[in-house]
Amino acid sequence: MAAVTWLIHRRRHRVRRYTLLNSTDADGNPVLHVTRRQAGTIIRRDVGRGPERFELTSTPLGDGAYVAEPLDRYV
Repeated sequence: MAAVTWLIHRRRHRVRRYTLLNSTDADGNPVLHVTRRQAGTIIRRDVGRGPERFELTSTPLGDGAYVAEPLDRYV
């Protein structure tokens, strides 16, 4: 039973890579965020224009990363 519980926990809390939409680093590459947090979590990152909030989603991209949508730009 402990092994099954561990496996379920591990699947739910695996490391995911998120692409922060409409954000690029100094070299023009998309900004990535690696975390174990689940979809629906709001994170705060400095993406060059100051700190911004992003919501982690469960929407996958073609490269295996997931989408993190900016929240403060659309106000």
